[in-house]
Amino acid sequence: IRRISGTRAKPVNIAFAYVNLEKLIVIADQFSPEIEIGEKAFMGCTKLSEITIPQGIQKIGGYAFQACEKLSSLNFYMASEIGEAPVVGASVLESISVDAQNPAYKVINGALYETATATLLAYPTASAQTELFVESGTKALAPHAFAQAKSLQKLVLPEGLTKIGDYALYYTRALTEVSLPSTLSEVGVMAFVRCAYIDASKEEFLIVGDGILIHYSPKKGELGVGYETNEYAEPIEVTVTGSGGATIKQAEAF
Repeated sequence: IRRISGTRAKPVNIAFAYVNLEKLIVIADQFSPEIEIGEKAFMGCTKLSEITIPQGIQKIGGYAFQACEKLSSLNFYMASEIGEAPVVGASVLESISVDAQNPAYKVINGALYETATATLLAYPTASAQTELFVESGTKALAPHAFAQAKSLQKLVLPEGLTKIGDYALYYTRALTEVSLPSTLSEVGVMAFVRCAYIDASKEEFLIVGDGILIHYSPKKGELGVGYETNEYAEPIEVTVTGSGGATIKQAEAF
């Protein structure tokens, strides 16, 4: 058991990363805006199964609880700033929560949303839900938002959503049905890698939204590549014509 106490309790970046913590209690003598959990503060604490933090903590750094493999629930209370991918790789995380009065964040159907940016920030990897309708008005999926979600089979994204962040649907092996909006204009790096929706596709290439190519699967030997997925393909040049077709050829250089 580690205890962090005092009005200036402030784990700095990677302060406890990869430490064999099993239980963590943060005790604050007074709630202070200076109290925060730093970036990657508890990353890789694979034995950490319980964490108690005071409601006064305002800032949670990016990747703060990455790969906390025994953490089953997490409450961000009244946090006003939560960094990127706070729970990515937390493989048994079943629930995320915030205070009902939190003006900056909200949880709807298990997913954590940032109010100001209309962004879905995170989703618990081990949630038992098999389908999710993302809230109407959502503009973006944050990087790693659904990465490694185990049970999710159907995901419906609303019209008006324009961006899917890096690794947002990475390794979603049960996700076979995805409804993508026509307003989609940006898809991040590796957003659909190892996503069952892509793996099940029989199409040579998939173009969605505003002419966004999200998948190209050349035949074996085509372009000199011996693999069927674009994940390992040689650099290619893609010319998209509207939203209904594409011309694909090997590029000389990038």
